[in-house]
Amino acid sequence: MDINNFAIDRVINGTMFSKTNGELLWRVTQVTNPSLNCATETTDIVDAIGTPIMTLDRAKTAEFSGENSLFDLGLAAAQLGSTKEIMSSEKKQIVPINEEFVLGEDATTITLSKTPVGAIPFIYLIKADSSVAEKYKKGSEANATDFTHTDKQTSIKLPTGLKAGMKICVPYSYEREDGVSVTNYGNKFPKAGRFLLDVLGYDICNQEHIVHALVEFHNAKLTGDVDFNFTTEGTHPFTIKCLQDYCDANKRLFTIYVIDE
Repeated sequence: MDINNFAIDRVINGTMFSKTNGELLWRVTQVTNPSLNCATETTDIVDAIGTPIMTLDRAKTAEFSGENSLFDLGLAAAQLGSTKEIMSSEKKQIVPINEEFVLGEDATTITLSKTPVGAIPFIYLIKADSSVAEKYKKGSEANATDFTHTDKQTSIKLPTGLKAGMKICVPYSYEREDGVSVTNYGNKFPKAGRFLLDVLGYDICNQEHIVHALVEFHNAKLTGDVDFNFTTEGTHPFTIKCLQDYCDANKRLFTIYVIDE
């Protein structure tokens, strides 16, 4: 197949592999706004009065950027230089929660939905506009300013003077064995690897002729600079720097392979 032009449909996926052992590190499958920027660093030679008379090419750079249409925890972990931790019965994690209660007729006690770990030092009375009206501290007996709670128990005896319809917020932590977590550590950074982008396309003369453009970044580094957008319309951006492999005799940045399906 000798093809020169083809119509691009979409990016199917992008995958980062370890250069050490070929292990798949992370993968994205909902890539939008993909863009590959290539640039050349140059140096101008000037004459005695500063007029450029020659431009010398010094180095090439390439950078791929895109957005995953969904928030991807695997990608986020890679950007933070971390890993996605999967909770289990063997790998339980301590998870925070702010649990809210609307008091009923018995406004003297509440029962937490989870079993707390450690002490609960404060609980809060919440106004109708969701702001904090009052802070109560843990004490030895329930009174106008104090509540009582036994560590690792779900029952809380509330301060006196509360009425039905009032809202109480209880911040605490509990142990969980289902879910996932991603942590950003100050001393861990994204790993380099080999990135492969699969682009679906069609022969411009025959739409039934499907082709794939496989873009291989031989020495790729995911950057740790990212803005997470926690909105419905938000996307998950990422940027990959295409670095020259110092030990590669051909000094490749990337290769585009166009093949039949």
